[in-house]
Amino acid sequence: MDQLSKFLTKNPVIVVAMFFFTFFATVAGLLVSWDVLYKDYLSHTVTIPIWFTLLVAFAIFFGWILYGTRRRKLKDAPLELIADKLFGVERVLTSGKKFVSCKFNGTEIVIDGQAKIGFESCSFINSRFTFAGAAAQTMAVLSGMYRDPSFQPMIDETFQNVKSGDFSISPSPSGKRER
Repeated sequence: MDQLSKFLTKNPVIVVAMFFFTFFATVAGLLVSWDVLYKDYLSHTVTIPIWFTLLVAFAIFFGWILYGTRRRKLKDAPLELIADKLFGVERVLTSGKKFVSCKFNGTEIVIDGQAKIGFESCSFINSRFTFAGAAAQTMAVLSGMYRDPSFQPMIDETFQNVKSGDFSISPSPSGKRER
């Protein structure tokens, strides 16, 4: 059963077919029962035009789909290469970028955890890392845990593993390994 489930959810043709089947079945059900539904319920309880309500519902639904697709593409996109650039006293967003032979002088380097980042042969003078978004939440959780003495050895071990490059990466709920 598990293999069947994986096959059905991983096969894009089946996923798209299921979406359209569900969508058209819902539309057909609404069309068939529209007269009764509208006369008995909607005309008495909804004070805004029903066409407007449906338009907003469809806009939210398709907006949600487009937003999810955009986030997935950003996460999986190749890194933008930035080479041989000098950064001064400024804020540099790092998401989705790879910095090669760059110089950071007094720069605030922002890590938000939205996408992969990379640094290669860069120099840092009076610069600092700051965290936003998911990365800031992770740092806040680690900081909060470290305040509890029972967690301190585990957090110390985690940072030792980060220093050595030997840290575990849990699989995401979708089954893919994230980095």
